[in-house]
Amino acid sequence: NVRGPFLVCQAALPHLPPKSEGGGGRIINITSAVSTDPEVQQLAYATSKGAIATLTRCLAKELPPTYGCTVNAVSPGIIKSPQFLGELQRTGGAFLTQIFDARTPVDGWIGLPEDVAFAVAFLAEERASWINGASLNVSGGMFLD
Repeated sequence: NVRGPFLVCQAALPHLPPKSEGGGGRIINITSAVSTDPEVQQLAYATSKGAIATLTRCLAKELPPTYGCTVNAVSPGIIKSPQFLGELQRTGGAFLTQIFDARTPVDGWIGLPEDVAFAVAFLAEERASWINGASLNVSGGMFLD
């Protein structure tokens, strides 16, 4: 979970145009809400996603201003993905549904891939050029950091 984003950032940096040539690049990493609010038996996953959040903040601070590039992360909670649907099917889902309903204050107890895509698109916009080193929580309030 950590090596891929690290290597992609490392490979992308030399190709970002400097601020003097328009700059304005965006690096957007995907971490996880469990990096700040882990559940039981998620030690390795939560640790690796926390490392991506730290990579994001460090790179945001260390990237020279000459790049004019922002570095942020999107931190999804539970998302309706094939992996999650498989887990629901495997466990029967009733117990998980009760937990999610109780912990998510927003209508709809599970996020959609489109929710994550919207957050990434927002951070990529010019209007988000003043946001740097942030991790946008996309969990419907289920995970709060």
